[in-house]
Amino acid sequence: MKNWKNKVNPFQILLFGFVFLALLGGIILSLPVSTASGESQSFVDALFTASSAVSTTGLIVVDTGSFYSLFGQIVILLWFQIGGLGYMTIIASLAFLIQQKLSIKAGLSVVSSIAGAPRGNLKSYIKKIFFFTFLAELLGAILLFSVFLKRFGVIKSLYLAVFHSVSAFCTAGFSTFSDSFTYYQNNVPLNFSLFLVMILGSLGFFVLNDIFNLIKKKLSRQRPCQLHLHSKLVFFISSILILTGFSIIFFAEKDLPVLPSLFQAVSASTTTGFNTIDIGMMSHASLFFIIFAMFIGAAPGGTAGGIKNTTFAVLLIDLKRYFTSQRDANFAKRKIFKSTVEQAYVIIFFTLMVCFSVLFLLSLTENLPFLQLTFEVFSAFGTIGLSTGITSDLSELGKILISALMIFGRVGPTIVGFSVFKKEQKKHYQFAEEEVYIG
Repeated sequence: MKNWKNKVNPFQILLFGFVFLALLGGIILSLPVSTASGESQSFVDALFTASSAVSTTGLIVVDTGSFYSLFGQIVILLWFQIGGLGYMTIIASLAFLIQQKLSIKAGLSVVSSIAGAPRGNLKSYIKKIFFFTFLAELLGAILLFSVFLKRFGVIKSLYLAVFHSVSAFCTAGFSTFSDSFTYYQNNVPLNFSLFLVMILGSLGFFVLNDIFNLIKKKLSRQRPCQLHLHSKLVFFISSILILTGFSIIFFAEKDLPVLPSLFQAVSASTTTGFNTIDIGMMSHASLFFIIFAMFIGAAPGGTAGGIKNTTFAVLLIDLKRYFTSQRDANFAKRKIFKSTVEQAYVIIFFTLMVCFSVLFLLSLTENLPFLQLTFEVFSAFGTIGLSTGITSDLSELGKILISALMIFGRVGPTIVGFSVFKKEQKKHYQFAEEEVYIG
């Protein structure tokens, strides 16, 4: 038993924890009390929904609002809140609450699950995570409540506001409305309320903390007061992706107004997954961009999926370095670590390998159009939840494959890779070099 404990690394703890939560959620949601009809749901469908919730994806095989009872909806809400915060963050906070010290492996697991988390002052950082989460979700709930109150009663409006605010900040994309937010396509207050919460959730806790510290320093007139390189890169690449997506969707979708075009660009780029138009009716050009955006994802250290937009940005910066014969990969007058650049290439290659493998298997098991299958695969990996409408048509094996891909997307390629492949390096020698021709 002791040897087994020594072999388990922090990355495996993270991976196994999300798998356990998905299985537990599947068991709970398959119970009759979770459904509105009082009849039990098949375990595969319940597992799919639980995996989608804990991975903050939003893909569904049944309508959340009509199929699940209030109990079932609250379970889903709780699961994507846990998934959004990161279950290791919650475990660590409980340990701090009862004044228990984290083991070294548990501490490393928390640091691994939250990009930018400091090892030396983890307790303070976790407090800020809960503070930012509560503040953003409260703000979203207040804004959405005023919109829903015009259509529903006070109690239902309050519930809908909380559910969708948490879903937006956790970039989960779950909605109790069968058509997501199509009814509110041209509702300016609702659209901009969701814009705010979705973007806050997609920035990552490191960036939110960086903004908080910047404001704090400026108010107290401390020097220096500027954002870290990571935050600058996140703002830069996020803006580029949203503006590019808006332009493509607006011009590719004929007669589509500005607001829904912007909404879908923000929803895809933040990996939230809400929609105000029928995704299945969109042009190939728009679907292509959304697939691209789902693959890239949003910022690390938060609730979003994908390879992360900073990974893509580092790739572009390094390509510029290579083709301009520069020595280093630089951005905003700062040099990016060589190890970071190498990791970006590994993440992109490993992710494409996994996604294409799942896509190949689905092309064997499913009798569905290839473009729609491709969209579904990258939606699952990006933990976005947008779909062209084929999710409920997947076979049981197809649903299991997509469930696994959603967990992979939420945990992250790096953690999955290290949990599977990382071993202690015992040999300390090098082989002779020889030329290999490429390109």
